[in-house]
Amino acid sequence: MLLSELSGLTVMSKADATAIGTVDGIVIDPAASRVAALRLAKTSGAGSYLAWPDIHAVGPDAVMAPGRGALRDADEELAPLTAASRDLPGKRVLTDHGEEAGTLQDIDFDPRTGGVSALLTAGGSIPGTHLIGVGSYAVVVRTP
Repeated sequence: MLLSELSGLTVMSKADATAIGTVDGIVIDPAASRVAALRLAKTSGAGSYLAWPDIHAVGPDAVMAPGRGALRDADEELAPLTAASRDLPGKRVLTDHGEEAGTLQDIDFDPRTGGVSALLTAGGSIPGTHLIGVGSYAVVVRTP
């Protein structure tokens, strides 16, 4: 699934079949090359993040979560990742040798596991396993 397909999807509560928010972005854990959480807008709970382990399913029409109680703020685990993961599409992609590798256009990830499959740029696809870091300025990948 692509980040562009996920953005804007409604997050639904399995507990009472109500909308608890809308996907506004993702939080990437570059060390694990996976999605750590979803950032939500228009939430009806106490926080604006839904940790990946709390997601029951990601489908083409909605994301299923246990309920409003699963929403949380950026805690000690997420806080370092949240600022860097803002506005991912449009960030520069640099190699670990400091070379320009393009501009991030989209992210392909496995909707079951959250694993990043590929970083998509105008120049092509970079395997998710090459992801090293995500910062406020750029995404850094290992040189193939």
